[in-house]
Amino acid sequence: MNVKGKLYCYKCSIVAGADQCAGCNKPIISGDMMKAGAKKYHANCLKCAKCSGSLQEGFRVRRNQMFCVNCSQTLG
Repeated sequence: MNVKGKLYCYKCSIVAGADQCAGCNKPIISGDMMKAGAKKYHANCLKCAKCSGSLQEGFRVRRNQMFCVNCSQTLG
């Protein structure tokens, strides 16, 4: 795993300071990373609070939670 330009095993990558996913609490060491506010997520872990659909195409924050555009419109 590459963390800040150095190679580490999975376990050591956590100690080395790899960003932690706010969704699954695992290190973000490969793939797409998304930010929502100050939190970082694997792209697949950023999900709608209502339908659990992906938020990669955009989201809205309502009631302190993240919703896909379609679900946010149904909240009123």
